[in-house]
Amino acid sequence: MRITNSIMHKNSLTNMNKNKVYLDKLNTQQVTGKKINRPSDDPIVAIRALRLRSSLAQVTQFHDKNVKDADAWLDATRGAVDKTKEILESIKANFTNGANGTHTPESRKAILDALKAARDQVYANSDADYADRTIFTGYRTASKVTFQKDEMVAYKDITEGFNASDLEALKYISGKLDKKTHIVDYDKLAGTNIDIDEVENSVQDNTVTRIRLSYDDLDKAFGQAKNLIYRESFKATSVVNGNSLTVTSRKEDADGALQEEVSYELSRGKDGKYELSKVTRTEYDAAGNPTATTTTDVKTDATTGAVTVTETRTDANGTQTRETVTTENANGGVTGTVTITDAAGAVTTGTITGKSDGKFIVEDAAGNKSEMDPLAVCTVNEDGTYTIGNGSGDFATLTASGKVKNAYAEKTLDVTVTSIADGADAKDAAYKVGDDDIHFIPETGELILGTNVANTLSGLKNIDGIDTIEFAYDKSDWRKGDLRPEHYFDCKDQTDPDERKWINYTSHDQEICYDVSANQSMRVNTLASDIFLHAIGRDIDEMVGAIEDVYAAEDKVETIENKLKDTSLSDDDKAVLNKLLDAAKKELTYVSDKMQKMFEHGQTTFEGYVHTATLAGEQVGDRQARLGLVEDRLLELKTTVQELADNNENVDEISIMTDIKQAELAYEAALMATAKIAQQSLLNYL
Repeated sequence: MRITNSIMHKNSLTNMNKNKVYLDKLNTQQVTGKKINRPSDDPIVAIRALRLRSSLAQVTQFHDKNVKDADAWLDATRGAVDKTKEILESIKANFTNGANGTHTPESRKAILDALKAARDQVYANSDADYADRTIFTGYRTASKVTFQKDEMVAYKDITEGFNASDLEALKYISGKLDKKTHIVDYDKLAGTNIDIDEVENSVQDNTVTRIRLSYDDLDKAFGQAKNLIYRESFKATSVVNGNSLTVTSRKEDADGALQEEVSYELSRGKDGKYELSKVTRTEYDAAGNPTATTTTDVKTDATTGAVTVTETRTDANGTQTRETVTTENANGGVTGTVTITDAAGAVTTGTITGKSDGKFIVEDAAGNKSEMDPLAVCTVNEDGTYTIGNGSGDFATLTASGKVKNAYAEKTLDVTVTSIADGADAKDAAYKVGDDDIHFIPETGELILGTNVANTLSGLKNIDGIDTIEFAYDKSDWRKGDLRPEHYFDCKDQTDPDERKWINYTSHDQEICYDVSANQSMRVNTLASDIFLHAIGRDIDEMVGAIEDVYAAEDKVETIENKLKDTSLSDDDKAVLNKLLDAAKKELTYVSDKMQKMFEHGQTTFEGYVHTATLAGEQVGDRQARLGLVEDRLLELKTTVQELADNNENVDEISIMTDIKQAELAYEAALMATAKIAQQSLLNYL
């Protein structure tokens, strides 16, 4: 290859420019401290830088914001819980003082004032907030736990659940003296229905069984009281075979004799969820012989989504006695027929015209309407579990995989609304209940149970995840400091009466979680129902009432004794007053004994409330401890990622200075070489 002067000039200039560009690049890196200024400088470094910056931003978000926000929320929660615990401990101390000492009016007054003050304080901490978000209200952080003022707001179907352990004995003193009627106007008792000779005997110390609701001053007429629902568990098993699921339940009497056997057949649909396809129920007599069989077939139209249910009932001889066919469309419309054949072969029919509150509306040939329970149900719950039933109050709850969680029969008991607003006689009558009766006292928020009812409910076995006893009521009159029911119970709220619209609230666990790392979420909130229990205020109110009853009884005794000091009294007046005095002293003995027992019981009860608050505080502390570990780990990770990012993007100052020096020398050499080449011409060789 021939090397010409032109080629030498061109190569020299190229080398010189390359050295100049390289030197300029190094100078730029030295000034900026970065290895690249544009992705094209080094695509590998650029890609790695983007990934590291993204990781760093994520870790910084977790460490500097999420974790700190979560920790601040937990700090606010811990502060409110600790204050509540202090108040509960002070209340417990007052109960202890009441249980341990011989009381004077002054000592009782001190306890009474302390309890009243604590009653106002105990729920105040429930409205604690963080960054204008109420911390104990679950997802409804804009709402308060308590009513902020006296309000008239209609709440309907406040549904409370209980178990057998919630039944409690209540000491009730009947026949108490009325101060004005019996004492002030004692001289006017002649001709009334009050038997002076029986006044003392009328004062009775009674014990009844009750269920105490969470509120008092409930509505008497609004919606009326609902039936009390209770649930008895029974045996049930399940077998999964491919896409088919069979659940079999057996109900036995107290002696273990089989009463009823029900088989539920379910099939898994395209969406992976089970659908009810057939129910077979066989009933047995006392000798264990089958008396009737009811078969229910459920078919779903794959195109329209319509569900057709056919129920056929036959007796022991195989004679069909009833057939019910219903079709429920995908849009909720229901049609169907009911055919009943009696023993004489006479046939009556009815038409199913619709559905209301889960029940079918049946109209006979004469136009008479009645309600009928659904023949078979299968409900997919929010948590993925299933509830199946046969329309007769029997239910079974299954896991998502088809395993039986529990099985129970749902029954109802009639409840009688019994107001005590009409005076002492009405109050005494409310607490005197028949063996098979239940009295609902709206003013006090109590269900008073008859002996047979109490025996039935107290023997109920606990059912996993389901309350064995359920009662719904209404309340419209709220006082400042009352706990809002939507944070505790299923209920309906008519906040704006003019709108005539109801807001439905469903009670469920509302966890507020923070993402504290790429693969970790942590719960930060504690629910009001975990610590601010209705029973706390109810126990205080009843204790205050018991103390005030003692003051009232003492006042009656003192008033009568002062009247007896009147020397102008006739012998008949003295006789009447002495009988009244005996009755008043008997009443004082009973109410004093009741007060003392309530103090003693309250010690244990409030020890439990303190324990609940302690446990809530420990849970918050545990979360904070785990959050601290996460924060430490995030800080280490943040430092590591930052170092990797710096090493990837930033230049080493010593290395860059060395490189610049070498580049300067190379550039100067290129300049000198180019200058010498430029001096070469033909004249140099002539």
